[in-house]
Amino acid sequence: MTDTAKPGDEPTCWTQRFLDDLAVVRSANMVRAYTADIRRWIAFCRTMHTDPFAIRPWLAIEFIRQESERACGKDRTVSTRSIVRRLSAIRQWYAYLALEPEATGVERNPIPAGTAVRAGAGVIAGKAGPATLRSSPARGTIR
Repeated sequence: MTDTAKPGDEPTCWTQRFLDDLAVVRSANMVRAYTADIRRWIAFCRTMHTDPFAIRPWLAIEFIRQESERACGKDRTVSTRSIVRRLSAIRQWYAYLALEPEATGVERNPIPAGTAVRAGAGVIAGKAGPATLRSSPARGTIR
């Protein structure tokens, strides 16, 4: 971190570094979405009185639960697709943080990846059933 960073600013500084690097290879729309997603995550961590650099996987599950119940417009909640994108943004942010474990304290990515996240987000959001857990025959079947 820089000498001018105030306590509590570290997540913001690391987020900006991540987003600056992401902007080199991703669209402006994706960077905007990831910015909002990571800010929402950091705010969530703070409401849970948890340092974003020291989270456990259970916190991601609680985040999914809260997001799936959060209203976003009249008679609507956050879509499963949006929740999965948020988890993807957060997972990529932690992968970035893990590149410099001495500076961030993040040694491994605490956010689960892949099919587990998509299926879990759908089940928790109540928008998917057991069929979501099955993949195409080319990829194998999860039962």
